[in-house]
Amino acid sequence: MLSSKVLVSVVTVAVFTLLHVTYGQQQNGQVGQCRNGLDQEIPTQCLEPNGIDYNGTLFIISRNVTGALPPGVTYNGFKDIMCNEAKQDKVVPCILKLMQKWNQTTCTEQDRIMMAAVGGQLLVLMEGFCQDPCVQPGRQTLIQCFAAVQVDPSSILQNATIIKDKFQFIGNDSASAANFCKRRQELFNCLSPLSTECPKLVNQLYELGIDLQGMELATLELCKDIGSYLKAYDCFVKPAPAIQQCNQENLQLFQQVQQERYRTGQTSPLQYQSRLCQTKLSKVDCELRNYATICGQDSADLLSAYECTTMPKPCRDGPETKRVFEPLCKKVTIPSPTVTVRPTPPPKPRGTTGGTGGTGVPGGFNNNNDNGGVAAVIGSLRVLVLSVAMAMGVMLM
Repeated sequence: MLSSKVLVSVVTVAVFTLLHVTYGQQQNGQVGQCRNGLDQEIPTQCLEPNGIDYNGTLFIISRNVTGALPPGVTYNGFKDIMCNEAKQDKVVPCILKLMQKWNQTTCTEQDRIMMAAVGGQLLVLMEGFCQDPCVQPGRQTLIQCFAAVQVDPSSILQNATIIKDKFQFIGNDSASAANFCKRRQELFNCLSPLSTECPKLVNQLYELGIDLQGMELATLELCKDIGSYLKAYDCFVKPAPAIQQCNQENLQLFQQVQQERYRTGQTSPLQYQSRLCQTKLSKVDCELRNYATICGQDSADLLSAYECTTMPKPCRDGPETKRVFEPLCKKVTIPSPTVTVRPTPPPKPRGTTGGTGGTGVPGGFNNNNDNGGVAAVIGSLRVLVLSVAMAMGVMLM
């Protein structure tokens, strides 16, 4: 059976080869102007101006199959350069903007398809290999914590986005709510270490509208009166026209943010959370202005307390969103985090914490969480390539 490191290399090289060979068989063996132009401009306009060597990038994402490191630079040393957040914040929008530029030329459909595939693949591979090694095991821990207390996480994790309603977190009937409240402390005792062990995962959860500390505080209040919670929940799930209008308007805003982040490059990775927070705050504001009339003031107050308490930390504290959050939630007393004495977790087996060992290259590359890299590459590669291509008006089969 192939090791995870070998599998990543095989996947990477196979996809690169497939795209280049397939494209070379088209256009009577001529490389189309879109692909050719993109290949030439990514190194000169996006990577090298930001201090990232193109051959070194190929070397990293192909796991020492193609390309070469700059003289005197180690594998991990170059990976640190390539994955620097400030550099990626410039490189990613630059590549997306180049793809848009070439898509707006007189390129053929096949040329645009391959250009989208190659550009999208490069972005996916960089993102996959720059992902913190703690993220994938952290996601597994997240699911395992819910499973251990027999609580269904689908209400907040399935198809999660920052604008998806999560009020129903504790359950949709008296039995599920009672079970959640009975085992609530066990759940958050299990989830709590993620905040210190994997801040990168916490940031990803923020992008999905999930603030674990806020949810711990908010659910404590909901569990004090399950009857009031269920009364509010039963009203909130009814499709009132005013709320449908809120949802439609905010869906359009959310889709615009996605387009800016993943298609046009107008929103950089470091700007993305703030833009997401704007959609979340807009949605909550619209809902709270309508629910008092639809469901009664008590239910609206309950929702207001929940939404303000569970608002992701960057939305509460961000310089561009704090001025919106504070007046929206000025009537809500957000509980202060309490000092909870949690059970001491058992020591983890060696190889389950983050970090990339070694200073050489594969096989001198030592990454104990390499399965996370496999999941990142295989799980997201086709998704992003397809989404980029489809957004540009083409389709990959």
